[in-house]
Amino acid sequence: MKQNFANAKDASPDYVRVQTCGLGSASCLSARHHSERAGLFYQLAWKRGPSSKVFSTITSRRSERGFSLVDALLASGILVIITAACLSAIFTNQVITRKVKEEAIAMGFLTKYVENIKALPFASAVPGQLINWQYNVSIPADTNWVALDTTNYSQFYPDLLWMANRNPKLSVSVRATTISGAVHDREFNLKFDWDPPVQKGGRLEVQVDFLRTANVPTL
Repeated sequence: MKQNFANAKDASPDYVRVQTCGLGSASCLSARHHSERAGLFYQLAWKRGPSSKVFSTITSRRSERGFSLVDALLASGILVIITAACLSAIFTNQVITRKVKEEAIAMGFLTKYVENIKALPFASAVPGQLINWQYNVSIPADTNWVALDTTNYSQFYPDLLWMANRNPKLSVSVRATTISGAVHDREFNLKFDWDPPVQKGGRLEVQVDFLRTANVPTL
């Protein structure tokens, strides 16, 4: 029994427990076989354990890196979209503001132009007639477009300088109505057009219509 117990010191813990319980030799052989299988299992587990741990660590790190990259790309994409939307809104607002300002200038010019025509006697309100002697501004002799980016028109209406690079032009048509061989009234149609901001789209235009009669100075 002592010899068996002494030999059992070199065996596995399971084998030692079998000997101390006083089991027979057949049981000891079975226990030895079991211990060897257990030892082999422990060795395999020990061999596989560190490599599994390393593999899982690498996989985990790779997954963490991939997830961080996706997050960065997603955040960058959202930031680009928001930035583009903001820039587009700012640009659109600037274009609209510029367009409104230019329309106001055009209407201001036509209003002053019409007031000068209305100040003329009815018989003098005809094509080719001067309406402002100081700046040599007259009613065009025909319906052809007249360039407004000249010194005379800029002095007549200084705000036209804001539209110097918009190629502003003026067209005036006059249609007279006669009754019994005499001119009864004249209908004026004035058009002001110019290039749009940032050269997008067709030319912009505003127009004014008014009527002068022979027996009423203004209408």
